[in-house]
Amino acid sequence: MGRNGVKFNPSEELVHKSLDWVFPVLVNHTASTRSITITGGEPLLQARALDALFLKMYWRDTLYEVNFETNGTRKIPQWERLPAHKVNYVVSPKLRSAKTQPPDPHLLAETSRYDPLYGDVDFKFVCGSIADLDEVQRLVDKIVTEQGGFIPNTKIWIMPQGIDPSELTKTAQLLVDGVVERGWNLTTRFHQYIWNNQRAR
Repeated sequence: MGRNGVKFNPSEELVHKSLDWVFPVLVNHTASTRSITITGGEPLLQARALDALFLKMYWRDTLYEVNFETNGTRKIPQWERLPAHKVNYVVSPKLRSAKTQPPDPHLLAETSRYDPLYGDVDFKFVCGSIADLDEVQRLVDKIVTEQGGFIPNTKIWIMPQGIDPSELTKTAQLLVDGVVERGWNLTTRFHQYIWNNQRAR
């Protein structure tokens, strides 16, 4: 069951495509951008398949930068086929309001120490209340103080929770002062301002 009571049917929602099908699509895309962003689900669950894809793309010299969006529940792989300095991560741990397994501060601290010579790591949290901001602060303090992680304020991004422009704006207005006071970044979901809550957008 998805948020707001929307039920997802894997047999209808999931589409399986072969590497041979995906490869030319990405080659065409990266001809101008030379960059791709891989999100999910959790993309690091498919590290082996992604390594095979990266190998093909680098042989064609079509890819310069790879960006991952991950929930921080998986250790960053040692990619065999990616030049290390071209890989960036946006880590989005789930807060209590998501009602999922709580984040692992030790693993997140390890992720936060990702060598900047290899790429960049930012942390993004979806928040709907001031209490969520307080929870982010406690988690960051635990990662840094107790686990020896490295998360400067400039690497923390807060995204307001919402499924339509009105809700997003209201939540952003609620959070903005607390985000600024902490020296963090506020971002939003531009696709929902453009397409509202349309599926497949």
